[in-house]
Amino acid sequence: MTEFVKAAEQPPDDIEFQTIDDVFIKVMQINKVGTYVPQHSHVYDHGSFLAHGSIRVWQDGKLDADYHAPCLLHIQAGVKHLFQALEDNTRVLCIHNVSRAEIVEILERHDIVKES
Repeated sequence: MTEFVKAAEQPPDDIEFQTIDDVFIKVMQINKVGTYVPQHSHVYDHGSFLAHGSIRVWQDGKLDADYHAPCLLHIQAGVKHLFQALEDNTRVLCIHNVSRAEIVEILERHDIVKES
């Protein structure tokens, strides 16, 4: 497994939340290359839409791939996921159907990012 080092700017610089018609949208503006979105998992599947820039993705501690906008990632329930911005001004939207619950329930936060 890769050893992660905490970037100077953590977590994403600007996070905006909206819920429209039982769809929760978390918009993350990541201004600086190298910034990590902390690893976590959810109790149900959801989508993460890469709207601008590019990211490197790890799932369950294993390197998945590099993705370039625009693209939609399917994150499966219970899968730990971590994003790293590969470009300045990257924007990721996490999209959840919240009709099952009033909040976006996090199954578990996995703090594998550590300071050097």
